[in-house]
Amino acid sequence: MKSYNMLLLRPDEIERAPDVMDTWNALVQASANIGVLYQSPVWWECNRDLEGDNRMLAVMKSGDGTIEAICPLLRNEYSFSFGLLGRGLRPVRVPIAEILGGEPLLRGHHCVDPQFFRLLLEGCPAVAGIYLKSIRSDSSYWNLLHASRALRAGTLVYLPDGDRPYHSITLAPTFSEYLAKFRSKTRSGLQRNVKLLRSKGNGNLELVRIETEKDVDLLIEAENQISARSWQGRIFGIQIPDKPAYRAFLMCCARSGILRSYLLRCGGEYCSFVQGYQFQGIYYYKKTAFDESYGKLSPGTALTHLLLEDLTNERPARKVNYAHGDWAYKRLFGTDHLSDTSALFLRKRLKYRLLIMSHGAYSGLLRKVKRIMGRNRDYVRGE
Repeated sequence: MKSYNMLLLRPDEIERAPDVMDTWNALVQASANIGVLYQSPVWWECNRDLEGDNRMLAVMKSGDGTIEAICPLLRNEYSFSFGLLGRGLRPVRVPIAEILGGEPLLRGHHCVDPQFFRLLLEGCPAVAGIYLKSIRSDSSYWNLLHASRALRAGTLVYLPDGDRPYHSITLAPTFSEYLAKFRSKTRSGLQRNVKLLRSKGNGNLELVRIETEKDVDLLIEAENQISARSWQGRIFGIQIPDKPAYRAFLMCCARSGILRSYLLRCGGEYCSFVQGYQFQGIYYYKKTAFDESYGKLSPGTALTHLLLEDLTNERPARKVNYAHGDWAYKRLFGTDHLSDTSALFLRKRLKYRLLIMSHGAYSGLLRKVKRIMGRNRDYVRGE
């Protein structure tokens, strides 16, 4: 078996390691991972104020000093939930190191050596395990997780969410070619949806693209206003952080050219937003909300329709990353429907084995109840 060394670098140490930075940039540019933005140096830099010293960079080198894998990490907590929508037993939280982007960046390999996760755990003594938020079914890691005895020999491997729907969009060269995937009745419905909103705005319906530093304050203000009037805000509270660190993050994204968010203005009022980013031809549809008072007019659907047209015509993207979650609008607009899963690599200790067993039994029972109730999706509401 080939031997490797694992280095864990703090943010300040990376700046003094030009060979690491050069390799990191090269691996990002060569990556086919649909979540590569979250592994990139630009995302790392823009999250400086939001995540600070919780960030680490794992660098795996072979015996001759060649960098074989690079993996940006975020020290965090994983919550083993035993409730639904805030009700139930208090969750059990364990410290973890999350692999950003869902998988390591590799040099010329189809899959990471199983030693990687063991070495990573050895280098992070303060955490209980390593967490991969999203591994798609078209990734080589999918088979590794489900079949590798070598991987399971050194750690407890737990897939807490099971298989989940994962939707994305491959955009066509023109918007009319993309719309051809819909039946004529659906196309007419989407166009009628936009017309009804325009009528409510007395003929004024505007898609506002947010890309520059001068528009960041407008984005934050509109996100907070819409979130306060959304169903998410009513149930969970406002999810948009209105603080200097968030503003600094958005300003950095704008300067770096990756910010691409959208607002929908009906008349003189903003009724919906999509928080998004674009990197290496992939658009990241990160977060969305709409004003509930417009609910019957489906402003979120109208915004997505107009957004995809803009993504096709202006600085075109080739893919839209919706990430996991089986929301109705993702099924409607998506062209690629796969599965994904999350994974925890925990230390082989009795307390973690018992935690996995109890959480697995609870989660399995919950999924059965949801299937019986016809609610085997994330949280189906409105659009």
